[in-house]
Amino acid sequence: MRSVTPHRWVKSSLAGAGDDTGGTLRISLPALRWIRLLDACVRGIMRIMKTIETRYNGYRFRSRLEARWAVFFDVMGWKYLYEPEGFDLNGIWYLPDFYLPADDTWFEVKPSENLTREEEEKITRFLEANPQYMLLVGDPSDDMAVLIHGGDHVHEVLIFDCPCCGNLAICDKVVPQEVRQAIMIKSRFKEAVLAARSARFEHGDTPKIPKVLRPPQQKWVVSSLGLSDADGGGRDYWIESESMPGEIIYFCGNDNYQFNAATLAQQIVESHNSGDFDRAKCLARLVRASDDREEGA
Repeated sequence: MRSVTPHRWVKSSLAGAGDDTGGTLRISLPALRWIRLLDACVRGIMRIMKTIETRYNGYRFRSRLEARWAVFFDVMGWKYLYEPEGFDLNGIWYLPDFYLPADDTWFEVKPSENLTREEEEKITRFLEANPQYMLLVGDPSDDMAVLIHGGDHVHEVLIFDCPCCGNLAICDKVVPQEVRQAIMIKSRFKEAVLAARSARFEHGDTPKIPKVLRPPQQKWVVSSLGLSDADGGGRDYWIESESMPGEIIYFCGNDNYQFNAATLAQQIVESHNSGDFDRAKCLARLVRASDDREEGA
């Protein structure tokens, strides 16, 4: 766990730089002034240089860096909102970059940990009301810096997708190697990092994001019942949940009137149980359309 000065989101470049001087670096006053002047010049140049706005997934991101993090979130399967709302922090306006509704977590993207005093003040004030907050530093990578506030200090964490639900999960970055490997085996982390770092947006290019399938905890099953000739004959097919048998989710029809009722029911169940909910909904619309045609006839 890497501690940082309380209430500061900037890593000191001098701390721990010494050897036999107790972990401190002795610098003369003129040299320190030159260092501060150089730092001020670099910060000024960075403010003057404009980042390239990038369009992706229906959003216009302020920089390529933010767009790459959006690709990372998409591959991980995390639904996000980009700059959904701003906040008035006692006279200071702040607009966080990303919000994950499923995890109620805010994210700010920065190219480095060297923040201005104004940026540090915004984050400090925002944390007072919204502790679910992370600072993403630089591009997504295998060794990327994700910082969270730990009460009286800031430390790095590892973010990954929960193997059970697929939502955002975190653990301390300093964990045994075998634990880290066990996490990554079931995670889409490496795939997401690769997609983000290789994403190209020039000339209208759009990164291709593979569909993320998250099998649900509650499985569906197909049920059926043969009818007597007095009741119209044939066999009724419907879908119900394993945890709530008898509760009909979709009625898929009778094979006397809808020859593909059994096939359609099986396809809906397979799509749902694999996590392809969009396809399951599309097939369910076919069921409803068939019912409407029957009623119209």
